Amino acid sequence: MPKKIMESREELRTAMIDAAERIITDQGVEALTARRLAADLNIAVGTTYNVFRQMDDLIGEVNARTIAKITGIITSVDNSARKSDELLMAYADAYIGFVTTNENTWAALFVGEVDPESESHKRNLAQTLHLFSYIEEALRAVSPETNDSEIQASARALWAAVHGMLSLVAHGRHRILGLGNIRDTINVLITNHVAGMKAKR
Repeated sequence: MPKKIMESREELRTAMIDAAERIITDQGVEALTARRLAADLNIAVGTTYNVFRQMDDLIGEVNARTIAKITGIITSVDNSARKSDELLMAYADAYIGFVTTNENTWAALFVGEVDPESESHKRNLAQTLHLFSYIEEALRAVSPETNDSEIQASARALWAAVHGMLSLVAHGRHRILGLGNIRDTINVLITNHVAGMKAKR
């Protein structure tokens, strides 16, 4: 963006989030520093801390945008007339596609310190829990009699397993463990997870 003096605090705040998102997208979250951000925006380093107390707060705002994008792709999945395992795999495919094309911003979701009292954390947590609700709904269709706490735990365990495999891919470690096509592996995971729930009924 053109170098200019920001006209208001809100404009500066938005410009900082935009710049941070670009830096993370291009070079990863490790490249985001107050000095780099100030240079990109042509402002004093100290000015960055007048808007965001620390870089983790700024990263939280970038993460909010990332979560919103993930929410968009998940909600766009057609969930009609699909078996639970097929729907879960459709969600997984959407998530895999996002991670593959947005690896740096996705990775930023899982780094840095989190202030549980910050507004950005509360907002991001609420949106993340909303995302889990899609998995929970698909699992509840498999086993309607299962109580909510078990469904929630099951959904989080399933997501964590998928996340773990995608992290292995991101670090180039999946083949060391004998994991070939990661989509096929995730499909096996989902199929077996659903089958296990059905067997418990």
